[in-house]
Amino acid sequence: MCVVDESQVHEVGDGGYEHNCQARNEPRTRALPYLPKTLASSQALSTQPYPLQDDRNMAERPFITCHVLDTIIGKPGVGIECALEAIDYAAGATPPTWKAMTNNDGRVAAWDNLSGGLNEYIAERKSKLAEGEHVVLRLRFFTGSYFGYDKTFYPEVAITFSVKKEEEHYHLPLLLGPWSYTTYRGS
Repeated sequence: MCVVDESQVHEVGDGGYEHNCQARNEPRTRALPYLPKTLASSQALSTQPYPLQDDRNMAERPFITCHVLDTIIGKPGVGIECALEAIDYAAGATPPTWKAMTNNDGRVAAWDNLSGGLNEYIAERKSKLAEGEHVVLRLRFFTGSYFGYDKTFYPEVAITFSVKKEEEHYHLPLLLGPWSYTTYRGS
């Protein structure tokens, strides 16, 4: 296994990237087909329009949390725009949407309030659910701007899932590469 330190990565002529690898005490060079823009440039995240709060000190965590791990570089996916949509199958209904951006730990710790508070919306929807009903949500990760649209097969990852009345929190991790992704129900 090779661990990549960003100080070891440099661009090569064909538009890819390579790094020096010291796995098993053998110096090797391996071409990387991409380098996320957030690693390729020192873009300051403090100027982003979405909340980037640290979730370890939050008094009330959001009902939905998530994080992204970049499986190619072995680090958090920093600066990925996300949107959470409530899916309402009623005809003509405009679903509320909340936006965020992953922080330096690759996590969404807080959602904007443009559609009202997420926790309040979920609590209200769950209170009206009958036995066996659920709330359907879609979590979207805009990965094209993270990898570069010409360097990923998945410019967007959308995860649609259902919320049960008795549940108090959902966490959705995303393990992400330019050609694949995996997700699961976290704790």
